[in-house]
Amino acid sequence: MSEIHDLGYKRYAGVRQEASQRWRVIMRNTIAHGWQTFFRYKAWLGAAVIVTAIAAVFIFIATSKTWHVGRGIQTTFADMALPFAFDLFTKIAFVLSLRLGATIIAQDFASGAFVFYFARSTRPIDYLLGKLTGYFLLVGVILIGGPLLIALMRIGFTGYNDVSELVPQLWLIPKVLAVGVVGTLAYTAVPLGFSAMIANPRYSLGVWAGWYVIAGFMATAIGHVMNLPLGALDIGHAFHSVSAYALGNPIGIFGQPLDDLPLSACLISLGVQSALAIGAIMVQLRHAQRSGVGGAT
Repeated sequence: MSEIHDLGYKRYAGVRQEASQRWRVIMRNTIAHGWQTFFRYKAWLGAAVIVTAIAAVFIFIATSKTWHVGRGIQTTFADMALPFAFDLFTKIAFVLSLRLGATIIAQDFASGAFVFYFARSTRPIDYLLGKLTGYFLLVGVILIGGPLLIALMRIGFTGYNDVSELVPQLWLIPKVLAVGVVGTLAYTAVPLGFSAMIANPRYSLGVWAGWYVIAGFMATAIGHVMNLPLGALDIGHAFHSVSAYALGNPIGIFGQPLDDLPLSACLISLGVQSALAIGAIMVQLRHAQRSGVGGAT
């Protein structure tokens, strides 16, 4: 018995992660969690690759073909490649949020994982930064990386045909980066906010889908009737309007108007929804920290 007793609990005396770096562990865990199964992240990354390949066909093969997009406007397939890609990338980001983003934090609540997070001196801010940054990177590969690659192809093709047109086209890069960051923040923070507010993963997924699809559609419809920019509450509609202003493309690929909302209303809506979601996550984390599961100082 004495030998067994000697093999009992001993306090860990090894190297500990610095407090300022612990969020990185959570970030890596979030990325690894998304990468574990095919339909959690890999399938949607593959879909984004397919969209990028189709856009490349538009740019390099169907360049001279024109598309009548409505309102008497015609444009080339090459010029429609980026708006087309943004439209599909946002749909992929939404599906990804259903498979991953809207349940990440709720699963930790349901499984009691916060007992282990906060018992090891992990602060709520560490958890927030880790989850937010990890999921932001996963979404950013789609909403920032994909459009940026397409923009570079478009610029490269423009320079190949006429070097004098290359310099004006270079402004496309900061525009795409700015739009991508705005969209990635919204499609990262808001699903995570719903995931934090509702501890049951199925319920959080359903409420997030209802807000994105049903509430967004109703806000757009009411705003249209009342002649108010309520459609900016629709995350997808607001983001498409922002991309339309940035890319100078007032018409969508199927003729729908994309510039019918004020740019300021769209940016304010996306920013406020993202900020409220991050605030909701922090409130829930502080509540979990105070609920008898230990915590950091």
